[in-house]
Amino acid sequence: MKLTQKGRARKTQIIQTAIGILSTEGRSGFSMRAIAQACGLRLSNVQYYFSSMEELFCTMLEFIFQDTKSRLEQLVAEGNDLLEALIYIIFHDIEQQTDCQLLFEI
Repeated sequence: MKLTQKGRARKTQIIQTAIGILSTEGRSGFSMRAIAQACGLRLSNVQYYFSSMEELFCTMLEFIFQDTKSRLEQLVAEGNDLLEALIYIIFHDIEQQTDCQLLFEI
């Protein structure tokens, strides 16, 4: 699907909202309808971008991994050792209860 800039921004909003809901509510509070409501969209708008929950989960994981990869590359570019940078990211995320906690929820 070819998306406009506005469409890409909307898709990113849905992904970030989904990550937030899953990390705060867990799987029990996680649904397409809850995501749509939190984004201020109709359910059909969310389903336009993600035809299934499986597709949304996969995209969320890609988003999380890409963010982690970018942070890792930045730390290495700043002169940090690769392994130390990876350990820092993992423990920092656990401390902040962000991406790593979400991975265990999924």
